[in-house]
Amino acid sequence: MLCPRCNEELLPEASLCRFCGTYVSQPEPLLYPTTGVTMKLPPLKVCPKCATVMEEGFPVSPPQRSGLWWAAGDPPFTDTLHKVDG
Repeated sequence: MLCPRCNEELLPEASLCRFCGTYVSQPEPLLYPTTGVTMKLPPLKVCPKCATVMEEGFPVSPPQRSGLWWAAGDPPFTDTLHKVDG
């Protein structure tokens, strides 16, 4: 574990950092096993321009406001074009 202030290595069971004297609370040990389903998360999509994580969403132009907003998630509508046989 590292000191949150100076980032130096702490001794096991230490309550003070030996380098800067900062009080450090040790995490409580896990006394019981965790249970539940394990799922692999999908890989994160990263913006090629700014290298930040992108999220799924859709653009929204609210009425009586200027500009364009971004809403996370799936849109409550679908804009699909249907081919008409004629």
